[in-house]
Amino acid sequence: MVDFHHHDCTYTPMTSALFNPPPSPAEPPWQHRLTIALLILLGSLIMINSSSVVDTARDIYNAWQIATAGNFPLEGPHVGAVVHGGPIWFYVLATPLLFTSSWVVMSLWVGLLTALKYALAYACGSRLGDRNFGLIWACLLALPNWTSINYLIFSHTNLVETTVLLSFYSLIRWQQGSTGWFFVLCLALGIGIHAHPTVYAAGVVALPVVIASLWRRQLPWTHVILGAVLVAAPLLPYLISQYVQQWPDLQTSQGYLKSQPLWHNLTGFFDVMQGALMDGPVIALQHVLGLQGALLYLAYALLGLLLSAGLGLGLYAALRRRGDRVAQVLLAVTLTFIACVALIRNVTPFYMTLVIYPPFYGLVARGWSQGMAKSGFRLTPGLSAIAVLSLSGFFFATLITGRQGHLFIPQLSLIDVRAHALDDFTETIYFPAWGRQQLGTFICSQPQPVYFHGYASLVLEQSYALEARMRCDSSAVFIGGQGSGRHYIGISRWDAAHLAIRPVITAGSMGLYPVTQVIMPEQPLTIPVGDVYPPRAYFWTGKDKVTTRFTSGADEWLAITNLFYFWMPSSFIVSLNGQPVEPVYRTALSAWFHCSDCSAGAVQNWSVTITAPQAQRVELVTFAPGPKKRGQVK
Repeated sequence: MVDFHHHDCTYTPMTSALFNPPPSPAEPPWQHRLTIALLILLGSLIMINSSSVVDTARDIYNAWQIATAGNFPLEGPHVGAVVHGGPIWFYVLATPLLFTSSWVVMSLWVGLLTALKYALAYACGSRLGDRNFGLIWACLLALPNWTSINYLIFSHTNLVETTVLLSFYSLIRWQQGSTGWFFVLCLALGIGIHAHPTVYAAGVVALPVVIASLWRRQLPWTHVILGAVLVAAPLLPYLISQYVQQWPDLQTSQGYLKSQPLWHNLTGFFDVMQGALMDGPVIALQHVLGLQGALLYLAYALLGLLLSAGLGLGLYAALRRRGDRVAQVLLAVTLTFIACVALIRNVTPFYMTLVIYPPFYGLVARGWSQGMAKSGFRLTPGLSAIAVLSLSGFFFATLITGRQGHLFIPQLSLIDVRAHALDDFTETIYFPAWGRQQLGTFICSQPQPVYFHGYASLVLEQSYALEARMRCDSSAVFIGGQGSGRHYIGISRWDAAHLAIRPVITAGSMGLYPVTQVIMPEQPLTIPVGDVYPPRAYFWTGKDKVTTRFTSGADEWLAITNLFYFWMPSSFIVSLNGQPVEPVYRTALSAWFHCSDCSAGAVQNWSVTITAPQAQRVELVTFAPGPKKRGQVK
């Protein structure tokens, strides 16, 4: 439990000017408690709208295996196809699965752990200065940035800021004289690198303090040894596994280090800074919150004023003669963190920037708190309202996105924030946590075997059908292909609105339609097993061409789906009754065709030519839209 109260404590002479807290009321004001409670509540609730990727399914599969005693993994996620981490994330994720198979409960659990960063930022600021400083720090963390994009994805990277701030808080408490917090610091660092390896930056900051404490004989060597054991403890199962396997990660990591001129990567320092502190907020405002027109420009101006003015005040506090020590340290830590992120790779995915926000917003908060102290201006009530409104906006924005099932993502910037590709967006599917439970319920209610196509294929491919597997024996569920049994094609609400069709059944953001006929492929794919990552081989090269001819009724639609569109480029030529036709609507995943002026009962003759590295894997099905009244999976 984070201690929000100040107590008399001893502190080291080396750091007394920085870590000795000023007098403060014994209890936080009720307004502060309310703000922090609302931020934690909203930060937790946002995650029930989050979607997932293959990495998410891999993590949940391992957690489910732990919770059901099916397997106890010794190694964690494979980071960058270079090195594994320890398995602690799987065990943390397994905690709610001991009591329920609910994907929503899991999401809330991760959301709660993520939202603890607001309480920790408040505690850090209160310990380093006063409670207003802490409240401003917590509120700034709720403003739009790459963290807002991270809300869209259920992943271990959601915990980066929490573990960084836990490390900060432990370091502060230790330096204020509470020796036990040194061990919490070590354990927090050991756990933090499992949120993402960039958390090593917190260790880079803590190491000089440890060395200085040793030099001044303020820290016994026995404590250091025990602390080192605590740092390494979360990695112990991984080390045992690697030893048994004769250290395979050592070879891949050596190859990675040889291919990466690490010091040269520091040339991207300013690109990482811009990508994290400027590009992230812009993308979050426009494409997550979805602000447009005058409202967007007003939000730009307000956010820019809050951050630039606070940063200016923070820099002034740090760099003026007899500068503020807290501001100086936060400035140094921010620059160190940016350098640590830039150093790792010459490509910086968005989630690698998350580690930068805690110290940066601490510096901005310090600037505002110092400015308020000198001017008497009260920022905290307005900023509290803005922070709560910001998180509320993200909750409703992700809820709407989850209902539509469609998302435009800044793919180049997500892959590398150094690209600054703010206007380069790619569409992708978005299937929320609450929808997964509905889909799992539907699958378990079906007489098997059951085959899924279209949007549903990709959802099940990327989730290992865990929505159903955690509830029932869904071994006879297939992705695409022909076979006796029930066949359904999934289409997102977003796509269905453009096609002006209504589904028979809805589950989350997806409508389900009974399939009339499956043209391609002949062979279905079985649901991936969580032990295999990635679930399929990638198809990058080569070219194959397949032409197929078939007939359909006038009321039937043709859907062409490339389940592997992320890595298998494909193209097609379609003709209807001897005439080339264009799709009624298409996305990166699917294209739909229909004859709107064909006479009822007439037979339609189709010809489709597919070109792709493995053209036979592209899916062709026909279906008839449902009646006007829609069903709803409960």
